Amino acid sequence: MENISGLAAEIVVAFVIALATGAFTFMGFWRQAKADLEQEYLKRFNDKKWGVYTEFARLLQAPPQDIFEDGRRQAAETAIASQIVLIGSDEVVRAFRDWRESATVHGKAQRVTDEKLFLLVANMRRDLGIKYSNLEVDDLLGVLNPSLGDG
Repeated sequence: MENISGLAAEIVVAFVIALATGAFTFMGFWRQAKADLEQEYLKRFNDKKWGVYTEFARLLQAPPQDIFEDGRRQAAETAIASQIVLIGSDEVVRAFRDWRESATVHGKAQRVTDEKLFLLVANMRRDLGIKYSNLEVDDLLGVLNPSLGDG
């Protein structure tokens, strides 16, 4: 009888060890699958950000005759704004709002509006992963539109 109870105890211990090993293995696979899913989600989200921010930069580079006729610039800005609200970081959303308000108050040619635009694009760059930059207002604006970088 002692042999049977000793054998039963060994079986129970082996079963508990196997169960624990299986549980830890499952948890490891589950965590890895969750991490992979999060990485895929972040990649798709960043791809969407890249597209919206690039669309905004194209709007800034378009010749005035292409974007100011028939309110098309306003429509394009509104479409971009709705996307930025959903995918932009808090800093990008705030900078976009500041730039639009400044453009309304100061107009396109004012230096204040240019600086707000610089801050907006700098925040977009940070949001895409460029954490450190030595660009200045005229550098960035001169790339987007040479007439803006003359300062």
